[in-house]
Order: sequence, then C-alpha cells, then structure tokens
Amino acid sequence: ILTTLSVGCGTIKGRTATEQLLVSDAVDQSIDQINFTNLSNEDVYLDSQFLRAVRGVGFVNSEYIISSLRQRMIVANCRLREKKEDARYIVEVRVGALGSDCHEVNYGVPGSQALNQTAALVSNAPLPAVPEISLARTDSCRAAAKISLFAYERETRKPVWESGTAQGISLAKSTWILGAGPFQKGDIYD
Repeated sequence: ILTTLSVGCGTIKGRTATEQLLVSDAVDQSIDQINFTNLSNEDVYLDSQFLRAVRGVGFVNSEYIISSLRQRMIVANCRLREKKEDARYIVEVRVGALGSDCHEVNYGVPGSQALNQTAALVSNAPLPAVPEISLARTDSCRAAAKISLFAYERETRKPVWESGTAQGISLAKSTWILGAGPFQKGDIYD
C-alpha cells in the first residue's frame, strides 16, 4: 500500500490541443474521401457561403475546411475560379457535424473539497482538500466531421455531381497506471 501511495500522479489541465488535432484529423479524413475527378479540367467555383465562420478555442475554423477542399480540388485538376461568373460549375459545400466528445474515468478516489466544505459548516477550522488517489485513469476523446458537396451548372442550375456524405472520426486515449503515464494511442499519435 505504501508503494501505491508514494507514486505520483499527473493531471491534464486542458485538452484543447488534443481536441483541435482530433477535429482537424476528422475533417482531413472526410475530405480525403471526396473524389473530384468528375470535375477535372473544368472551371469551378467553390461556394462556401453556408460555412459559418466560428472563432474560438477548440473549433477548426471554416478557413481550414475551405483551404483543404481547395487543395483537394486542385490536386484533382479542377480549375478553381475566384468569381462565380468565371466558372462553368458551382460546387457548394456544407458541414453537417463538427465537434468532439471527451470523458475521463478514474479508478480510485477522486479529489474532493467536500470534506473541507462540510468541516467549515461545523467549525472554523478548515481541513485540507482530499487529493486524488488514482490507481488508474483514462481520458478518451472522439471527434467527428461530416462534410458534403454538390455541383451544378452555373447558367442552367442543372445538377452535375454530388460527393455523398463524407464522414471522418478521430480517436485518442490516454491512460495512467499508478501515476505512470500518459500511455497514449489514437489517430493523432500514429
């Protein structure tokens, strides 16, 4: 028991980098599934008006998605045009899902200040917070992206192509055993 109590344990203060890597990896996986060869050697305009620019920590921004799509289209020999009127085809993009879920499981005694708060109600002598005593702990995160595109002829509005739904899922897991770790595995660590 003394060995178990003497082993140190670490804690994660924030996961924003991990979550951003997971979400951008899910976006990359989605876009990698899209085949633009039907639009090869054609003048196309990427219409991104339905992508909302959201700023903030933990969100892969619309500029990243647009740039990734543009790169994929150029690799497929699409001739990208900066103005709609210069293109034969309009390619419209939408994002149906983009986010991450994380959860932590602690096998042991979670850290708590409940004892301190209870003691403060009874007397004026504060007690120290109970530290986390963890035999093992896992942090798991999953990110998902769902992207879809379709193309139509600019002048006639006749549909000419659709990508179908492209989904990407990225996973990461960190494990600590008796304070040692993190032992990491997942899509962003490979």
